[in-house]
Amino acid sequence: MPRPVLACGFRLDDGRLLTLELQRDGHALQGRLHAPDGDFEIRSLHALRGTPVASGTTLGYALTRAGKTVLVVDRVNAGAVALAEPLDEGQRMGLAAAASALLLFDPAFGEG
Repeated sequence: MPRPVLACGFRLDDGRLLTLELQRDGHALQGRLHAPDGDFEIRSLHALRGTPVASGTTLGYALTRAGKTVLVVDRVNAGAVALAEPLDEGQRMGLAAAASALLLFDPAFGEG
């Protein structure tokens, strides 16, 4: 049964509010970023591209909308964030805030 492990909110300069919720289900983390222009699904990533073996450790996160990956947060080494498509400034700011929270969050939290 999924357990909540992270909930936070971000207020944009124009006053709009975004909320991020993350739950643990075994080793996997999943959640949602609620944004004024629509929600994003969040799921943890446990494999590196080109490797056949998955890791029990969270290596990053994918944020998707309508089944399409919009942003990837890479937690390996120093971390990195990659946008899959051009976004308007409001969307970029909201996703940057969410990516920052995911980079700072310890994915081992709530395992025990």
